[in-house]
Amino acid sequence: MEICELIPSQKGKDKLNVHGYLFLQNQSRKNKFYWRCDQRISISCKETAQTVFVDGQHYLHVSTLKQKAGTSRDKPAQIIQSIYASVDINNAQSMPSKDAMRQQIKRVRRQNVMSEPTSLDSVIIPEDLRHILNGELFLINESEIGNDKILLFTTLANLRKLEMAKYWIMDGTFKTVPTIFTGVK
Repeated sequence: MEICELIPSQKGKDKLNVHGYLFLQNQSRKNKFYWRCDQRISISCKETAQTVFVDGQHYLHVSTLKQKAGTSRDKPAQIIQSIYASVDINNAQSMPSKDAMRQQIKRVRRQNVMSEPTSLDSVIIPEDLRHILNGELFLINESEIGNDKILLFTTLANLRKLEMAKYWIMDGTFKTVPTIFTGVK
């Protein structure tokens, strides 16, 4: 958990400063404070934060959970365990329940998932998925023949290996393929 900075607003109320982002207090219960982004109305920002007030300091923990849920591929149980490991034992009692944290992780991940395409025309491959980590091209070919669309994902090095191979043995799991790609299943 990290310590957050409180700064006074022009109206005399405290604002929570988290890495330069400002939050206004929404409500509080016991030693838990709930905050909303101060840009909530002007740019429709829906970010929130929860802090725990201990020994005169506000400690931020839920945004750490959201950040890890959005950037990590770890299982929810692993993320929750790492959050609990970073919390002082005296503050652990004020943490949300494990079920509530698991639901929060699911909500964050659901928001980050792209919607399934409904037509071949709506299939857009983001630029970061067109290359592998070292920058080499991964989407080798994208072509349309009539109403069909062909996407070929591989590297040039792998194509050379296939070219040299006497036999090709293929296997795949296509449970996650969008339904519009019926020919792949």
